[in-house]
Amino acid sequence: MRAWCVAILGALTAVAAPVEAAPSARLVYLRGTGAEQCPDEPAVRAAVSARLGYDPFFPWASSTMFAEISRDKSQYRARIKLVDDANTVRGERELVQQGGRCKDIIDAMALSMSIAIDPLSLARRPSTPPAQPLPPDAGPVDPLEGKPDAPGPQLTPQSKAPRRSGPEEDFAVPEEPLALATAPPPRLEATLAGGGAVGVLPAANGRGLVGLRVPWGPWSLAIEGHMDLPRTASRGAGELRATVVGAHVTPCVELPVSRLAPFGCISLFVGALSAQGSGVLRPDSARTLFVSAGPRLGVALPVSSALRPFIAAEAGFTPTRVAMTLDGRVAYEQGPISLAAFAGVAVRLF
Repeated sequence: MRAWCVAILGALTAVAAPVEAAPSARLVYLRGTGAEQCPDEPAVRAAVSARLGYDPFFPWASSTMFAEISRDKSQYRARIKLVDDANTVRGERELVQQGGRCKDIIDAMALSMSIAIDPLSLARRPSTPPAQPLPPDAGPVDPLEGKPDAPGPQLTPQSKAPRRSGPEEDFAVPEEPLALATAPPPRLEATLAGGGAVGVLPAANGRGLVGLRVPWGPWSLAIEGHMDLPRTASRGAGELRATVVGAHVTPCVELPVSRLAPFGCISLFVGALSAQGSGVLRPDSARTLFVSAGPRLGVALPVSSALRPFIAAEAGFTPTRVAMTLDGRVAYEQGPISLAAFAGVAVRLF
């Protein structure tokens, strides 16, 4: 049994090892005035990928690579900046290229970007030192031994590799490792939101949400407490007061675009609807199960790694509509669709 456990552990280790990915970043590429004819974003990605041997750009990477090209009179100017998830600049560079060919500065920019994203890529490049010629006084070479018969001056290898010049010098190897292309570890966020809804209660009402959200790369799962604030509506001589309390289970996917992060979700709600009449001879009261499901679309604006304001809109489809009675007659019956809109903030707990 122990031998089987060791074998299984070794197999899992062998499978998990290749999952470690290389450093990566999100790419924000801009072409300014006069640079509209420069290569597009796929060409820049291809140039950087060709130098690194892999595609380092992922929309959910922690770091962001900003690259902007503009034309100033007879020269192209490129500005490159690498920013980590704490909004700290990890490296920046400005390149200038004379002449009318934008492709030349793209090549230089791709080299600088590849070094900034993965500084260790330079060390992984195979290098073959050029053959050193024998000194003229080393004597004749013995064809069998492959060395001169008479000792000549000894060749000693250089103690240090020659110093590189050019774009490599501008991005130093950072003291801390850059983010990897694998999805970041799961974290926990608290969410708080408020807004309004129509189609659930007899009149438009306020809505509050509070919950916990677990992001994992572009995906997330939230569990939210939900309350439609009590709403009173007049129906003839009487009044009808209703409220809804329950919980959402909301899986989402997020697609960062520049500094914005649009997201789409499926919201599943289960709760209780309570209604009570007043001002009539037979003021009915009841509580019933209320279920709905539908899409939620929104956009977040991460201001830091710990704070994410967002806005969202939601549609709920109700399979069984609830009818509320007052004095023995139907005073309000829900429609098949309800709509809601709200704004809130997500705060990272750890």
